[in-house]
Amino acid sequence: MNISYKINGKKNIDSSSEENLQKFLRKNGCKSVKLGCSKGFCGNCMILLNDSPVPSCKISFASLRDDDEIVTYSHFMKNYPEAKDISRGFEKAGINLCGYCDAGKFFTAYDLIKHEKPSREIILNAVRGLNTCCTDDETLCDGILFAYDIKAARKEKESNSIGRKKTVTLTNESESNESESNEKNAAVKQEKNVEPPSPDENDGSDEKIIFPTSMQKLFSAMEAAEDFSISAGGTYEAMNDDSVDIQISGLDFAPPKKATVISLKKIPELMAIEKHERYIEIGAAASLNSVMKNQRVPKILRDAISEIASHSMRNVSTIGGNICIPDHRGSTWSALLALDAKFEISYPKDHKEIRKIVKAYEFKNLGRMEILTKIRIPITNWNFSIYRRLGQSDFLSGKSAGFSFLAETEREHIYNIRISFSGNGELSQHDEIFRHNKKSLHKRVKYGFSSDLIGQKVPLPEKIISTCITNAGKIFSEKCNRDADPMLEQQFKTLLRTSLEMLV
Repeated sequence: MNISYKINGKKNIDSSSEENLQKFLRKNGCKSVKLGCSKGFCGNCMILLNDSPVPSCKISFASLRDDDEIVTYSHFMKNYPEAKDISRGFEKAGINLCGYCDAGKFFTAYDLIKHEKPSREIILNAVRGLNTCCTDDETLCDGILFAYDIKAARKEKESNSIGRKKTVTLTNESESNESESNEKNAAVKQEKNVEPPSPDENDGSDEKIIFPTSMQKLFSAMEAAEDFSISAGGTYEAMNDDSVDIQISGLDFAPPKKATVISLKKIPELMAIEKHERYIEIGAAASLNSVMKNQRVPKILRDAISEIASHSMRNVSTIGGNICIPDHRGSTWSALLALDAKFEISYPKDHKEIRKIVKAYEFKNLGRMEILTKIRIPITNWNFSIYRRLGQSDFLSGKSAGFSFLAETEREHIYNIRISFSGNGELSQHDEIFRHNKKSLHKRVKYGFSSDLIGQKVPLPEKIISTCITNAGKIFSEKCNRDADPMLEQQFKTLLRTSLEMLV
């Protein structure tokens, strides 16, 4: 199978390779793509893929398609005006570039200053983990802020200049439209003779990755394939040689020899984020960065995503990939439990699409023909939220977990409260002591936890906080101690106490 793509503005067609993009680009002369950590963090191998920075060590060459465009660091520096803006900003901040880690810094800066001016908090989160051997995070943050100001000044100057030359420009464009149109038509006709078969069609060829553009084509491909995996990005490091970057695995790409990989990245409805009257709906193939940047998404979920991987990996990783790892819970899980999220799962039956809704705390592994399509989050005015990641940063396991705390207060009284804890063991508001709402105000539940909190005036007295910690510890021992690291129970209690004490 041949793969068609653009690199630095030029069309290329190459035979499929199982190599990652970093190795492929270096073999083909792109020496500005450096070798670094091979984990998607350091930024040394960073490129622009469709104008977004991504770690090329975590992208498979086989996943490229006709509308994919690659820009390497050397091309960016020669041809993008933003490169000069960033260089001047870095110079103003006193950053002396070493030449090895530049791609990560420049491409991250480029992504951050595209639109509105980023906050220091956003910048520091984005550059966390980058190999910044010739500077430090705070100085790099200064340089990016200076770069934004320099870019804004340049844009304003260009806008004024364009306004003065508007009449001449319009005339020139009108004269050239017809010739440009003819050139484009000729180019299209020529390319038709060399383009590979449409990735939407399952034509019995040996291609390992196909890209349906609708749910109907997706299910047709699933039914036609003898063995397949669903690709949705993901943030899961491959633990064996047969892993792929699928909805149930991660970004290390090594396709099983006989399996077909079906990608979701060309299905528009699975990448949308929409606000409805009662809930926010997030497509399962929405990138983690697109979810994190959307201000309609509850803060606690955005905070959870900010703890996942690197800024560039979040451009290609999806929320569906974080959720659907078999027998594993990603970093977003405790936030989704606390938010009482619901999952829309679709599957084909008798040539029709069947959709079902599953509550997050009831969600298990997907069936062979099932696809996670949407995540629905009820709209609630939470005025207090805390997310913390505990333990090692790579995976949630017996030695790590996610902690989420949500509270809604009204007239200085607790109206609603949610607490969740997720690693191998799991606690949520759907366990008896963690389900709190106004209806349970006068209803005693196990250990009396709800009645200790709902309706209480804030700040909470020490006696009530101590009782809550004791009762929560009993449930933790019942549900998590067999799987969790002993230290996690103490961390859980400490976080819960801190959260309760911060309620004002």
